[in-house]
Amino acid sequence: MLGLAAKAVVALVFVTTPALAAGQIWSVIEESSSGVMTVQGTWTMTGDGDKITGKADMQFDDGKPFAYSLEGSKKGDIYTVTLNGRSDDKSGCVWTGHIPAGADAGSAKLIGKAQCPSGSGFVIKASRM
Repeated sequence: MLGLAAKAVVALVFVTTPALAAGQIWSVIEESSSGVMTVQGTWTMTGDGDKITGKADMQFDDGKPFAYSLEGSKKGDIYTVTLNGRSDDKSGCVWTGHIPAGADAGSAKLIGKAQCPSGSGFVIKASRM
């Protein structure tokens, strides 16, 4: 009987653990500073406390696929993520995403600018799937 109760508690913990700890998939669009979409795909992120890690499976506007890793943190509703291992000139860019002005705190959408070591930047829009 005790074994059954322990299994039930473990199952309850898995069901009630925040989704980011188990992994979340985000639909992501990258836009140039002029608002033209250049890349789209998904981020799969997991969290441990305020730390975030994950991977991106993306596609350039010409259809060429590419992938990179994600590493960063989440504090409140602000995400700060470094884009590592990209095959273009945007590896090492740091994105700071937040809920858009006027959206409610429960919004599943984030927007922010990625700043790159080269000084260039671009906008990333992300929505939980």
